[in-house]
Amino acid sequence: GTDPKEHDVMIFEELDDTYWVSIAKSSDRRYLFVDCSSAETSEVHYLDLTSRTMDGGAATEGTCTETSCELQCVAKRRKRVLYEVEHRNGRWLISTNYSNEMGEDGNNKPTANFRLMSCEARPDSEDGWVDMKDENEEIMFTGDEERALDHVQPFRRHAVAVGREGGIPRVWILRFGGAEGKEEDVSTKNWFSIRCICRMLFGLFDTLYVLARLTLSSSLINNSLPGVGSNP
Repeated sequence: GTDPKEHDVMIFEELDDTYWVSIAKSSDRRYLFVDCSSAETSEVHYLDLTSRTMDGGAATEGTCTETSCELQCVAKRRKRVLYEVEHRNGRWLISTNYSNEMGEDGNNKPTANFRLMSCEARPDSEDGWVDMKDENEEIMFTGDEERALDHVQPFRRHAVAVGREGGIPRVWILRFGGAEGKEEDVSTKNWFSIRCICRMLFGLFDTLYVLARLTLSSSLINNSLPGVGSNP
């Protein structure tokens, strides 16, 4: 920009060189996320973009003024705990390998796949993480090997979860029927992903193409060799 460099404010610095840092906005564009991750541990900080004050007045937690910005932490880093965050309707949507079990080294024993959890959108929220359940009170993503969660995309009245079940690509539509600020009464609909259907169709096409080539090649060989395919 055109402002003097002395007006620039550093709001975050990661000193551990085994971690990488990325920034992104939540889908509703309310929060700025600063994600610090290593191969097996992550930590996400956030800034509320809707409550910024640029007039030099007093700022609340997680807001910016002209001279300062203060990030808040979604959940402090815990060894061998990976998590990703999205925001919807005043709550965090957490994708994580946290298992509630400790390994022999005293650290988290990661789940085979990510769980889908939720809690109030607040700092240091790890003590409030709960599994998201469907309309039958069944946990939707337990972290087991059967069902894998790759990504969650929230919208105003529903969310889309992408992953695999039994090794097959799947898309789940999560429809929220709870009160404002709550994620209860979640109904799910299981869909084959478009990619999965396309792969099946392309696989069928490839098989038919190979069979057609083999049939044509066999016919050409029979016609080109003398005495082949004809009576003596």
